[in-house]
Amino acid sequence: MEIRTWNVCTELDPCLAGLYRGIIDFARALEAPVLSFSQHVTGTNVSSDVPVSEVVCGPNPRGYPCLWVGRSAARSADRLVREADLLVVHSLFRGHVGWATAHAERRGTRLWAVPHGCLDPWGLKQRWPLKRAWLDACGGRFLEQASVSVFATRREREKAGAWIRSAATAVIPWPVELPDLCGREAARQRFRERLAIPDSAIILLSAARLHSMKRPLETVAAFCAADTQDAHLVMLGMDGDVTSMQVCGAVPPGHRGHVHVPGPLCNADLQDAWLGADGFISLSRRENFGYSFAEALAYGLPVIASPGHDLAWDLPMDRSGRWPYGWLLPNDSQGCATEAITNFVRRCRRIGPSSQLSAAQFSSARSWIAEHLAPDRFRERLRELKCRTL
Repeated sequence: MEIRTWNVCTELDPCLAGLYRGIIDFARALEAPVLSFSQHVTGTNVSSDVPVSEVVCGPNPRGYPCLWVGRSAARSADRLVREADLLVVHSLFRGHVGWATAHAERRGTRLWAVPHGCLDPWGLKQRWPLKRAWLDACGGRFLEQASVSVFATRREREKAGAWIRSAATAVIPWPVELPDLCGREAARQRFRERLAIPDSAIILLSAARLHSMKRPLETVAAFCAADTQDAHLVMLGMDGDVTSMQVCGAVPPGHRGHVHVPGPLCNADLQDAWLGADGFISLSRRENFGYSFAEALAYGLPVIASPGHDLAWDLPMDRSGRWPYGWLLPNDSQGCATEAITNFVRRCRRIGPSSQLSAAQFSSARSWIAEHLAPDRFRERLRELKCRTL
């Protein structure tokens, strides 16, 4: 029997980076369209294989787009999904959740909750009074009605445990393709030429939206405080609530030739960045999955990761019980990050440029990603879950 499914979200937009990519991955795996409530019709540019229907949610408080869905918008959305058996509801704290809950109560439609890290304790502290009021008024009922709550990692599920009231939970890591590593040396040269970085220099790559949660300014500070005279920090990503101009302005005069903020890259240019880098860094406060973190491991790069990377805690340890993929920091202090960057640079100096993970570490990371993050596996697990919960 065909299980007619819709993905439901607010403001589907590429500028949301990992959240946007996650919703698109669900849509492709489930072969299900997306209903996106938005403040204005945007005509979001998504791949042609993902049908997207936008519904303007109506007047809302300034600064809180789609906090609630107006009656006209609710009726339009009801008509769009009237045949649906399942609504996969992505993220929390917006009006699409209340609409989906009410629709499911009227029509007997099943619900899935996909929090995308919204129940992480750090995130809940931001605007906590408003979020608590939302959970009491609407969110608790939604999480109780959901037939399953889907998480990207075990750690995300553990941190959300106090709020999950649905009958079941599932951990299904988001999909990441294993990249082709051919042509690394040519890519390394192209990437350095693009940014006018010397061939012998060490490149530490950050790939994230420039948002305060990702801590780009703190990343610059930690890098510039480290022993990095022959290293360069490259920060890829579109502007968020932090701009590239602010990041560049935070670089001390003596380091300005060693910190690069080229904006977002895509396709072959992005692959050149991954193949041309020597290591990866992310000091993000919270990553319920972390696509860039997973891709760095898939490319064989040693990583410097903050403890907020939930996927890092799902990776296997080595025989001695250590985390073998680089530096998983014990806390978010600048001192810890600076020490890890210094150790990374010294390791590169000792081993030589383009020094990826050791053969054993590289094989372990790639094998784990191939087994757990393969797109086919993601698709199969979602479809099995769909059959079990309906």
